[in-house]
Order: sequence, then structure tokens, then C-alpha cells
Amino acid sequence: MIDNKIQLITKNKTIYITFTSTYEQNMNEDKNNETTINLGLCEKKLKDAYNISYNNSLYILKIDINETGMKIPKIEYEVYYPLYDLNLEKLDLSKCENIRVELSIPVYLDNDIDKHNLSSGYYNNICSKTTSKYGTDICLKDRQKEFIDNNMTLCEENCDLIDYNEKTKKAKCSCEIKIKLPLIEEVRIDTNLLYKRFTDIDYIANINFLKCYKIVFQKNELKNNYGFYFFMCIF
Repeated sequence: MIDNKIQLITKNKTIYITFTSTYEQNMNEDKNNETTINLGLCEKKLKDAYNISYNNSLYILKIDINETGMKIPKIEYEVYYPLYDLNLEKLDLSKCENIRVELSIPVYLDNDIDKHNLSSGYYNNICSKTTSKYGTDICLKDRQKEFIDNNMTLCEENCDLIDYNEKTKKAKCSCEIKIKLPLIEEVRIDTNLLYKRFTDIDYIANINFLKCYKIVFQKNELKNNYGFYFFMCIF
């Protein structure tokens, strides 16, 4: 019988392959030097589908692929279990369609977490204000471009950043399930998809114009309210 605590690792400069168990992944989630996968509800769904005891671990082939310039690896995986005659069988992850999994990724940050979260107000709130090192305002489009150009994402393109643990220095991402393991040479973080996930700026402007208009004139000092200059940037 396969040990629930199995953890076999092989690696080179760009690829880190781990054969592990759901037990080990859950236990290692707080270790700050390893990526982990928490299958969450998908684990229960698979056990129900394949009549596997809830007390038994599933087994995960996890591949971390490092991409030049990116802060995080792209994580691919397959799930296995010894269904018949103790031979490992690959489980069908399409049974977990529409269920999200959590990836925990070690990454060190040297600035504000909002700048690494494409869903934050820093990139999507028309009234949010910030200035460059020269004292000039940075409009939303320029912030979004900086996010992509500087590879600031902490999660893959089909994930949402849900937490950053300052103690372990790990980002936690809620991700769409991956049904199929791709060819290694095809694996990369798609920055075009990341950019498309930003909220449409014209839509934001139409919805929030009056809101920001009030903020500007409540201050009675137009020159000090950077929200006003967002509209100059956009329009």
C-alpha cells in the first residue's frame, strides 16, 4: 500500500516535480519553501465518484515550472489513486468542473500587497489615488500596464489572490481546476489573459463619475484631489 505521507521530489533549474499525497500537501501548506495544492471540495467529489474512503489520501503529481522573469511558477498537476490491484490510476478531474482549488506559493514581497493583486482597488477603483516618485498622479491604465510589464502577479491567470501570509511569505490563490496536464514546453503564464481580467476602465468611469466628483469638491482643493486627474488621464 502507498504511504499516505509519501513525498518524492525531483528538480532542475526550471522544473520541480513532486509526487505527493493530499495529506502531505495539507500538512505542508504553512511551510514557506514549497508550493502546495489544497483540492478542497474536489477531493471529496473524487472520493465520492470513485468510492474511495474519506480516510484515505489521494496522490498528486505536481509540476512547478519556473518562467524567466516571473515571481511565481506555473503549477500543473494530476491526481491518482490505486483503484485496482494497487496500480495507480489517474482520476478524471473533469468531475471537479466548476470547483476551485487553492494553491499556496512562496513569494517575497517588498511593497504593498494591493500592487500585486489585479482585483484590488489600486487597479480598478477610479477614485483610488497614488503618485509616482516625481509627485505626479498615476492613472489606472498606467498602473495596469505596470502590473503586466513588471510581472507583478502572485497568481496564475485563472486564479484570484485571496490571502498573503506575512509570516510564511506565501500567497494563497483560488484557482479554476485544471482538467488536463499540458506539454511542458507549452506551459507559461498568459499575461494577455491577466490583462483582460482588469475591470473595463470606461465602465468604471461611467458608473463612478458622480461618486468621484463629490470627493473632489468635498475637499475644496481640486489640485490636491488626485481622483480628479483620473478623468484627465482617461478622457
